[in-house]
Amino acid sequence: MARKKIEVKAPKPVTVGRVHARPRRGPRAAGEWYWQARVHEDGTSRTVWTGWATAEGIVREIAGLVARDGLDAPAPKPAAVVTVRDLLETWTAAQQARADIRPNTLLNYELAARHLATVLGDVRLDRLDLPAVERFRDQRLRGGASTGTVALQVGVLTMAWTWGRQLGACPARDLPRLSMKFQPSPKRNRNTPTPEDIARVLAELDGWPRLAFRLLASTGARMGEVAALRWRDVDFDNGEVHFRGKTGDRTFPLLPDVIEELRLWGPGAPADGLFGVKAVTVYGQMRSRYLGRACERAGVRPFSPHALRRAAVDTFAGEGVDIGTAASLLGHSPKVMLEHYRVASAKDRRKAVALARLGCVPEGKVLEFKRGG
Repeated sequence: MARKKIEVKAPKPVTVGRVHARPRRGPRAAGEWYWQARVHEDGTSRTVWTGWATAEGIVREIAGLVARDGLDAPAPKPAAVVTVRDLLETWTAAQQARADIRPNTLLNYELAARHLATVLGDVRLDRLDLPAVERFRDQRLRGGASTGTVALQVGVLTMAWTWGRQLGACPARDLPRLSMKFQPSPKRNRNTPTPEDIARVLAELDGWPRLAFRLLASTGARMGEVAALRWRDVDFDNGEVHFRGKTGDRTFPLLPDVIEELRLWGPGAPADGLFGVKAVTVYGQMRSRYLGRACERAGVRPFSPHALRRAAVDTFAGEGVDIGTAASLLGHSPKVMLEHYRVASAKDRRKAVALARLGCVPEGKVLEFKRGG
C-alpha cells in the first residue's frame, strides 16, 4: 500500500514595520522555509532579504534588518535617472551598500557597468531598445570580449533595469531579450607561461601592475580576488594573504620576498585597497593594458592573468604537491583542477615514464635472454 504523502502547511506571512516576508518553498528537515522579504511603497516593491529560516527565526531576521538598515523610513527614489548611465551609477551605488555581496561579484558588476556606460551611457531609458543593446553586443565582440562575457554584462544591465522598474525609474516594460546564439566567440588565449616567461614579464612591470602581477604569479589566485584585496587581508605577522573568492574564503601563505615587497609598497589603512587605485581599474586594465604590453617588451608569447592560475596548478603538480592541498590553496575542487586547469606537457609525460620505469627489470635482478628457435 502506497504511503500517503503528508502535506506540511506553510507558515503565515510575517510583517515587521514596512517589511513583509512570505515563505516561497520548503520546508527543510529542520523546519526551515525559504523566505522572501519585500518592502512596498508608492505602488512598487523591492526585495530586501531572502534566505532559509523557521517561522520563529524569520521574525528575528526581519526585526534585525529593520533595526540595522532603517527600513521604517521610506526608501529614497533615485533622483534624475534619465539615461542608462544614470541608472547604472545609481544601481552600482546601491550594490556597493549591500553587505551580502562578495568583493569579486561587486567588481564584476562595476566593470560591466563601465563597459555598458561606454556604449549606451547617453541613451535615454525610454529609448533603450533591442538595436541599442545589439550595438553594445557587437561592439564588445569586435573589441575581443567573449560571448560569455558579453552575455554576463547584458545580464547586469537587465538586473539594473529590473531594479529601476521596482523604484519607478525605468519604463514599466521588460528589457529587450538579446540573442547570443549566432555570435562568434574569439579564440581564447590558452597559453600557459613558463617560470622563465613569468620572470621576464615581471621585470617589465612597475608600480601597482608589478605588485598585482607578483601576487597573481605567487598565489595562482583569480584576477578578481587579487584586485579586491585590502590591507586588512594581509597578515604580515604570519606571512599570509586572505582571499574572499567565489568558492569561499581561503588563506594563502606568501613567500618572504613577496611579503617584503608588500611591506615596501605599504601598508595602508586596513579598509584601503592594496594597490592605491580602484579594484575595477586593476581588474580591467591589468589584462587589456599592462600585461599585454609587458609581454611584448619581454619578447614573451602573450598570456592572460588567468594563465598564471594554470601555471600554479602545473607547478604544484610538477613538484609533487598532493591534489587536495593544491586544490585548497587555489580555491578549486580537485575535480575542477584536474579537468580544466592541469594540462600535461611532453616534459611531464617523459618525467612520468622515467619515474615509473614501466617494463624495466627490477634493480639487482638479471633475466636470462632466451633465443627463439
